[in-house]
Amino acid sequence: MAAAKDLPIVPHGNDLHNLHLVFSQVNTPYTEYFPQVSEGGYSHFWNLFEGNPIAKDGKIAISDKPGLGYTLDKSVLATLALKE
Repeated sequence: MAAAKDLPIVPHGNDLHNLHLVFSQVNTPYTEYFPQVSEGGYSHFWNLFEGNPIAKDGKIAISDKPGLGYTLDKSVLATLALKE
C-alpha cells in the first residue's frame, strides 16, 4: 500500500531472511539494524548462521551467494537439539 502511494517505510528486523525482502523494495530507504548482541541477549541468528551482514559506515551489504547467502553452523545447531 505504501509503495502504491510512493511512501517510504522502515521495516522492523534485520535478520538475513528479512533483509532480502527489504532490499527488494524501492520504498525502504532504511531498515532497523541490531548488531550482534552479547550473551544473554537476542542472538539466535547471529550464532546459528555464518555470514550475517555487518553494518559498516551505516550501510549493510547482503551476500550474493545462492539462497539467502548464509551457512548454517551445525555445531551450534547441535546444541539446540532436543535431548530425550
